[in-house]
Amino acid sequence: LRMLLRALAIALLPATHAAPAPAMVGARTPEDFALMRRMEELARAERHREAEELRDRIRRQVNVTYGLLRQSLRESRVGFLPSSVLGELELDFDHDTWILDPTRPRLIDLLTPREIVNMRKHKPATRVMMVANELSANIQRLAVHFIFDREFVQAGAACIDGLLNSYKACYRIVDTPIPFPYAHMLATI
Repeated sequence: LRMLLRALAIALLPATHAAPAPAMVGARTPEDFALMRRMEELARAERHREAEELRDRIRRQVNVTYGLLRQSLRESRVGFLPSSVLGELELDFDHDTWILDPTRPRLIDLLTPREIVNMRKHKPATRVMMVANELSANIQRLAVHFIFDREFVQAGAACIDGLLNSYKACYRIVDTPIPFPYAHMLATI
């Protein structure tokens, strides 16, 4: 990158430096160094802006993951909360109403229109995996901005694996049928 910046700095020199004397071919002027320093600052600012955008995207995807986990474990099975507007209207949880869920975090506020259209086609459990995959990819993109990039990716992957393992455990618990005597006792109470 530094060599590229130097080549660009030399290529962008003012016209007064276009035809240097033969003895001055390898020499640099203070303006050359100032231009190179400015180009390095611009490149550094661009890398910083890109890293901030990735951090914001990761924060948003963590909230989206939580919302989709909740929907996959609760709303997709029992419907919307009865105390919510959608619960009072007795709307079913399906491919059209999943985005209208009023429980926080509200997915309609967090997802882009393209993501909504893309996720609409999939089952709730698949949506969780899609966002976890995107989250992992963004963590890898952000890692190049850190000194200890490998460790950052490993820690991020471990967190995502732990979250998905907990999700699978909750999914197994929710899928386990209630024993008949216990269900009968609950129905009579």
